[in-house]
Amino acid sequence: MADQDLHQLMLDAEQQSAEISSLGTALPQLDRNLRQVCEASQTLWNKLSQTGPSEGIQAHLLLGSKGMDLSQISQKLEALSSRDMLAPLEPVPDTDIDNFLMNETQNVLLGILEETQNFNFGKLKEKQRMEKEEKVLEESWLKERCEILNAILQESVDQEMDFVQPDMEITVLSERPTTVRSLMSSQEVAYANKVIEFNKAVLSGSSKEPLMKTFMNLASQFSEKKVFDLWECLSTMIKIPIELSILDGDPLKTRNSPRVQLALIKQARAFLQDRYKLFMQNTVANNLQRAMRGGAPGTFSLVRSFAAIQELVNEGCFDDGQVEGLPVWALIYYCLRCGDYKAAFYCVQQAGSHLVDSYSAFFEDMAGNDGQVSESVSEVLRYQYRHVVASSEDSFKKAVFCLLGGCDIKEDFPEVVQTAEDYIWFKLGQVKTMPDGHELPMDILTYNHLQSLISQEYGETHYKATEQPFLYASMLLLTSQFEEAIEFLNRTSFLRPHAVHMALALAETGLLATSVPLQAPLLSLDENEPAPSKRLNLPRLVMTYCNKFSHSNLAEAINYFYFLRDLKDADGVNLFKLCCCDLALENKAFNVMFGMLNERGDRVFGVLDEFFSSEEDTKAIIRMVAEESEKKSCLEDAIFLFELCSDHENSLRLLNSMLGQILPQENKLGSVRERMESVAMMHKQRYHGKEINCSAPTASNFNLLCRLIEFFNHWHSKDFRKALEIISEVELLPKKPSEVEHYIAVFRQLSGDIMKNIPEVMLATMNILSAEYSRLK
Repeated sequence: MADQDLHQLMLDAEQQSAEISSLGTALPQLDRNLRQVCEASQTLWNKLSQTGPSEGIQAHLLLGSKGMDLSQISQKLEALSSRDMLAPLEPVPDTDIDNFLMNETQNVLLGILEETQNFNFGKLKEKQRMEKEEKVLEESWLKERCEILNAILQESVDQEMDFVQPDMEITVLSERPTTVRSLMSSQEVAYANKVIEFNKAVLSGSSKEPLMKTFMNLASQFSEKKVFDLWECLSTMIKIPIELSILDGDPLKTRNSPRVQLALIKQARAFLQDRYKLFMQNTVANNLQRAMRGGAPGTFSLVRSFAAIQELVNEGCFDDGQVEGLPVWALIYYCLRCGDYKAAFYCVQQAGSHLVDSYSAFFEDMAGNDGQVSESVSEVLRYQYRHVVASSEDSFKKAVFCLLGGCDIKEDFPEVVQTAEDYIWFKLGQVKTMPDGHELPMDILTYNHLQSLISQEYGETHYKATEQPFLYASMLLLTSQFEEAIEFLNRTSFLRPHAVHMALALAETGLLATSVPLQAPLLSLDENEPAPSKRLNLPRLVMTYCNKFSHSNLAEAINYFYFLRDLKDADGVNLFKLCCCDLALENKAFNVMFGMLNERGDRVFGVLDEFFSSEEDTKAIIRMVAEESEKKSCLEDAIFLFELCSDHENSLRLLNSMLGQILPQENKLGSVRERMESVAMMHKQRYHGKEINCSAPTASNFNLLCRLIEFFNHWHSKDFRKALEIISEVELLPKKPSEVEHYIAVFRQLSGDIMKNIPEVMLATMNILSAEYSRLK
């Protein structure tokens, strides 16, 4: 009924609309009739009920509530954006006051906009300049921070230096360093002696013992047994029967290759197995009554006795019976832990037919391949573990299956794997590798994952590294994280000597991954290399270690720097030469390092000459030190060093500059002038009658300055007659008016070192002439 009324109402409305239209009255007309309004409303309702209110509708509702029409706003914005607000204003007549004021207002606004724009651009440029300066300061700070950290790493005993200074007169200039007591400990001295012996063998070309073997034999003589264990562990790990050249000699590429990783795993497990077998023997020997040792000698007898001591029968549930009254899977695990796979196979055979039928083929295959389990056998073991063994209550059985099959890598089996060495041996056994280009399943333990597990997930906190440094270092070494182990040991003062020499021994074998830039941190990680592979800054390690004793044991420090001879910095400079240069600049022991000149002018060899086959190589380092000394304004040192490397030109150039500064001064005892006069006289005596390597003007200026030194000496000592003779011989001042032009031309050819002293020469000459005139009068 309601629908019919609505329909009738619609018809009536349409009829009325038609009648109104026919009358032609000026009444407002509707754009839509009721039918169209209903249809539009129904369409809008269907759209909103399906998709929900759109952003446009929400905007209309929001702005409509504020009395705004969104469509009109859009039109206004389009019109506004189409106008060129910054376009030049059209000129208007002066009489049009309204437009004139409008233009002036817009001009002011445009001026403000331009001024603001210029201000912002200026601020932006200033910010860019400050960021550039901050970057330069940051790089400078990084370099300074490296030097500070290197200084902090020195031993606290550096403060105990005992300087023995003889009685001498103190001058304003720094004196040569005096003799100091050696700051090297007994272990450091022992290591240094081996390093010197090794370098002598290298330089002479004679046969030499590998550094690793040399240092390990030395470590066996130390009182700390754990230090020798670390050396033994490292020595075992590097016995890889694979040529490093297979991967271009890059240590990290080599150690991350599947073949080398298999070799590293085998070496680490062999080391741990030998140690555990020794532990078993000591345990049995200390408990002979409980062990009930007997039967044929061998691993099985040892394992049976060790298991008897553990009293395993009373500790839990065991599967598949017993062998000689002991759980079979416990005996199998201990045989594997000792590395005797044939003994493990023997345990399976002795357990009974049920075990032989099920697992004999697996253990026979493993015993025949020296502990290696084929991938097909691993797959079968993983399948059986998931469907059968995982639900067993025998922890030893589950541990053996997980070990051989490499499955359930998150399970640690604390009842079986009780020590850190047990854990690392067990995890190394679970590691699986694949040839390059193949990917392993996600539930398989990889070598790199194990490394990350030890050094990152567990790390120093888990192993309590500060309390047990040897344990944590051995964990890193057994997972071939040599660089991180060395960096950790280097942070412990009493272990630092061993860390440095481990790095040197590894560098000799080619297995140490190094980073050359001196500014790099001691341990760095390259994003392009697989984690957690890291590189060790060997130059920084050696230089930091030598900082402690470089003053007291110069020869030892140079021998350590010799290990850096094949490395270069970012500028291509040989690091051995660079370290020697820095060492010479720091301690100024030039006579010891570079030698000295004898009375004939020949150089007597120093310590550094032992490391070079050619004298020119030594002179090249001397020249480097001389140039750096000149840059640092240590001109006296630079003069001596340039002379030492036969660079007479630079030596006399600097000497002339120094003489020109102190020429008119009075010669007092201990003064700079006295010292420089002595140096000048030695040069003059050494060059007498010999051909020197310098230009004629430099030599002429030097001779003239020497004569002027004599002139001022006579002037200050009141020996006017000798002084006048010298000034007459050097022909610097005219004696007659007719000679003035000639001496002006001569003056223009003089060097600046002499020119600036001409007024003093003239004044002294005039005073002499005046005194002589007064005396004669």
